[in-house]
Amino acid sequence: MLIHFGYRDGISQPKIEGAPVPAYAAPHTATVKPGAFLLGYPSQWQGFRYPVPHPPELGKNGSFAAFRILQQHVSKFEEYLTQAATESKMNREMIAAKLCGRWRNGTPLVQSPTTSVPSPHPNDFDYADDPHGHKCPFDSHIRRANPRGEVVAGSDGDQHPIIRRGMPYGPRYNHTADKDDGVERGLLGLFICVSLEDQFEFLMTNWMNRGGFRSELPSQTKDIIAGNDAIGATPFQVPTPNGTVALPNFSHFVTTRGAAYCFLPSLTALRYLATL
Repeated sequence: MLIHFGYRDGISQPKIEGAPVPAYAAPHTATVKPGAFLLGYPSQWQGFRYPVPHPPELGKNGSFAAFRILQQHVSKFEEYLTQAATESKMNREMIAAKLCGRWRNGTPLVQSPTTSVPSPHPNDFDYADDPHGHKCPFDSHIRRANPRGEVVAGSDGDQHPIIRRGMPYGPRYNHTADKDDGVERGLLGLFICVSLEDQFEFLMTNWMNRGGFRSELPSQTKDIIAGNDAIGATPFQVPTPNGTVALPNFSHFVTTRGAAYCFLPSLTALRYLATL
């Protein structure tokens, strides 16, 4: 969902048991049960299957999805980077990397904390060697969206996985211009799971729009990229060995223009509907 902001996207996807392995999946990445995405199979919760809607011909092999139209205020984001660099005396692209948790080319900060040298394995990492957030801030987008085994409230290992599919709309932003061109651009996002409540809503409510799920963050903070645009201006903290650098408060860089919860029927279900 970060394409117009200049970041490489679509790197981190779950590895599903019995399905083709994602391109950048790390060798040690835990495999997720197919029932985390398809109704009628063992789920990510041991010994539990999510109930299949009736009739079973319609529900089995189906999925749920959150569809969102997300307008991205790219010029505001670029202006913020300039302001933050001026006030904090940090490098502008370093700030962009700290906000996301990755350099714009997709290299994770925990693999390369000082340079954006491309990584051959951009999804093969965790935060075990960064307990204080000196490489990747606790507040960064990717560390909020996927704590990767860290002990945080409600983490439960890999119990809240989602499959993300996105397509940008609007023309590419000219990042060399660094000004508002008056053209709307953004992302059409599809977030697929077996339970909207346990997966998509959990991530958005507890990790994206709250800081209290981990002790290192003030409770009023939100994700700088995907947080709720109704929440007021909040700070962003960058831990360093010499203390915490507080970047300027921000309001929002993404506005939800439309949203829907959808049921995705299987081919079997479509054939069933054709007979009615």
